[in-house]
Amino acid sequence: MKLREDIRKWRRKNTIGERIFDVFNFFFLLLIAFVSLFPFWQILAQSFNEPLDAMRGGIYFFPRVWDTVAYETVFKNEAIVNALLISILRTVIGTIVSITVTSLLAYALSKPFFKSRKVLSVFCLITMFFSGGMIPTYITISELGLIDNFMVFILPSAVSVMNMIILKTFFENIPPAFEEAARVEGASWFRTFFTVVVPLAAPAIATVALFFAVGQWSAWFDAYIYILDADYLTPLQTLLMRIINQNTISGSDITGSNTGGTITVTPEAIKNATIIISTIPIFLITPFVQKYFVRGIMIGGVKE
Repeated sequence: MKLREDIRKWRRKNTIGERIFDVFNFFFLLLIAFVSLFPFWQILAQSFNEPLDAMRGGIYFFPRVWDTVAYETVFKNEAIVNALLISILRTVIGTIVSITVTSLLAYALSKPFFKSRKVLSVFCLITMFFSGGMIPTYITISELGLIDNFMVFILPSAVSVMNMIILKTFFENIPPAFEEAARVEGASWFRTFFTVVVPLAAPAIATVALFFAVGQWSAWFDAYIYILDADYLTPLQTLLMRIINQNTISGSDITGSNTGGTITVTPEAIKNATIIISTIPIFLITPFVQKYFVRGIMIGGVKE
């Protein structure tokens, strides 16, 4: 009944031209959603298909011969499992460090009485438009001893100026009375920040944390150029890039087994299964922070 009433209201409030425009928008967005999701869905269907049968092609929406041997082989491969753990570790630690450092910087720059506020703000903005270049950056990383070091995933990305601006704008819109009350009670600036400001800024912090998490999880280039000999520090995305480029894993096809006997797990099947595995964590995290996402972007992006 409610749907019928909504349709009647929609017909009464909109002209024929507006209805045609709404219908066109609906099908246009539906087409964009299909074009965006179809490649992922096809890879999902192929990853659950028997590898040799998948080489025949023609799998678009559903597996033709259901089989999970590709996933079984992936989780039995030490290199992939280790890369998955490295990616999880760098995402968790990197997100915590980045959100802490960036939010503290944003909080300091949001205070009008901070004397170096303008100088530091300009310094931060310059880094958004000008880069030091790949070679100077590599030399700096090398001089700091971060080559073949896990901290190369954490320290260079500890601060994001764009995310800092979002948090800074949000902090500036928090009523000063909350902080003043905490200061009157004897709270330090750090205690005021973590016990008063952080809870009030939860939507913006959750939004920025999602940005950091996605960035850390999706990163592959830093490991590609900074992890030279320490293969055990290779994250999943970098390993996946090598599998896709070389179309192989461990130098050859991998032999697996299922109820029908011994089969060959093709590089394509390994690639498809690894792609799906690499996207699962982001799909699991997004629903928990989605309710903060729009609110954080709207409040953090508009200054009163």
